Amino acid sequence: MGKVIVFCCDAAYYGLNMVSKLIELPEEVEVVRVPCLGGVEFEAVVRALLDSVNVVLAGCHQNNCKNIDGSRLAKMRVELLRRMLEFIGMDADRVKHLEISTYEGLKLVEFLNEFATR
Repeated sequence: MGKVIVFCCDAAYYGLNMVSKLIELPEEVEVVRVPCLGGVEFEAVVRALLDSVNVVLAGCHQNNCKNIDGSRLAKMRVELLRRMLEFIGMDADRVKHLEISTYEGLKLVEFLNEFATR
């Protein structure tokens, strides 16, 4: 599938970091740690997509976001981007949103391994 950028909030990053010491991530995956997904700029995601990079936003479950609205904002942005991609005839599956807790690092690693190789 090509290169994948994963924006991880602190909570998701912690879980990913713990598990990725045991299970290696594909070379195509670049992890970008951010304090909260709500702070990921829409333009950064669009730039990545325009550069043929696939994007995953992985963050807290909506009810557990320490910044209250970060996960909700990220989910809304991804839904908007997916609709935009579909509208212009591109693959909407190039951008994904995952709700991941600190204890679900394995789930994230498994998803990234599958996403990077599909």
